[in-house]
Amino acid sequence: MSYFFRFVRISISLSIKIFLSMKYFLTLIYTISLIAALPSMTQAQDTHLPTPVCYPGLSVSSSPGVPVELQASLFNLSSFDDVTPADKLKFYFEGGQEVASFMTEKPNEFFEVVLYVEDEAGNKDACHTFFILNTDVKTQIIDTADIIPPTPVLHNVVSLAMPDPGQFILYASQLNAGSFDNITPKNALRFTFGPDPATTTYPINCFDRGGQEIEIFVWDQAGNFASCKTRININDPVQACPDLPVDSLPPVAVLKAPLEVEIGPSLSTEYIYPSAFDDGSYDDLSGIRSLLFKDPVYSYRFGCEETGSYPVTLLLADKVGNETEATSEIVVTDPHNYCSLSSKRPITQSLRIMPNPTGGELSWSSDNVPGRFVLYDMHGRQVLTISKNKPNGTMSISHLPAGIYLLVETDQNYMVKRQLISKI
Repeated sequence: MSYFFRFVRISISLSIKIFLSMKYFLTLIYTISLIAALPSMTQAQDTHLPTPVCYPGLSVSSSPGVPVELQASLFNLSSFDDVTPADKLKFYFEGGQEVASFMTEKPNEFFEVVLYVEDEAGNKDACHTFFILNTDVKTQIIDTADIIPPTPVLHNVVSLAMPDPGQFILYASQLNAGSFDNITPKNALRFTFGPDPATTTYPINCFDRGGQEIEIFVWDQAGNFASCKTRININDPVQACPDLPVDSLPPVAVLKAPLEVEIGPSLSTEYIYPSAFDDGSYDDLSGIRSLLFKDPVYSYRFGCEETGSYPVTLLLADKVGNETEATSEIVVTDPHNYCSLSSKRPITQSLRIMPNPTGGELSWSSDNVPGRFVLYDMHGRQVLTISKNKPNGTMSISHLPAGIYLLVETDQNYMVKRQLISKI
């Protein structure tokens, strides 16, 4: 009888082991099948289009009559998708070619292209851009600089305590809460209190007590900038500020006159900001708040065809709103003869666009006629084209959403000038 019970116990134990082994085996088979089906499941679930981001303009070296083969991926700036990694995206031209051949019989011919971006699930979208086949440059690819502005992220409200002396220096970077850029590292971004790279600090005194709205500008290493508004509250817990006198006197403007600037190797001057004119301006009571151009522009820049003298008017304001209007002069020279020695066509011509930023209407003046304006958004999409047959006129972008746009002026297949336009 004992043998019988032993046989039963062994049989039951073996049955349990076999059952568990089959259970583990089936679980393993099921897991493997899930892993194998995961790519197809991911593709089935991914119905979102990728976001194409084109370079807004390239210049490619070539010789007349000699074909140049270009890969579609060359025109990609920073396209992305919510599922497919950026290095797995597929790029091709209209028609499906990943490589296309282009040829010019004349110098600096202008080509428009459509770049298609496709993810691993087969979703695709496109951006529009352009390039120029240059016959007078030695570099293979030029003019592909970063033109996308950074994204400002600021603290909503910042409360600060006035120290006993009744004054301190506030740095614009203290209000940063994580601003970022597509290329420039976060620790290399520059923060200013106005559209002037020199205004990184702001002297706080007793006239700043209370709350006020301020606008912070964030700059990347390529010179692109964007702004965002926030609020600061200046408290006085130690009673450092007594009753303040009434400030009814305007500030005193002390400006460099004239301000001399030179044409550089790029066939243009550097950007000229209001701080370049300041030569010791002051205010006896509340202090200086801002120094701006009277014209609705942030800066000036001049090219080879613009040497000479230009009057300029600036507005100096103190912290209680008193203003002083002062005039100076910009003298543009070419002491190193860059313009006469270079065979490269200047990219900076006599183009004026204002106001910038704009709420929708722009006035322009240009000597480059006939020609046209082409407006691109920051994804490289062409959003507006206007022909120009006279030296001045207006254009409306009121139908476009707020943001940064690239305005390209062309003249008989030459790219004459590019300028960033801010729509607010």
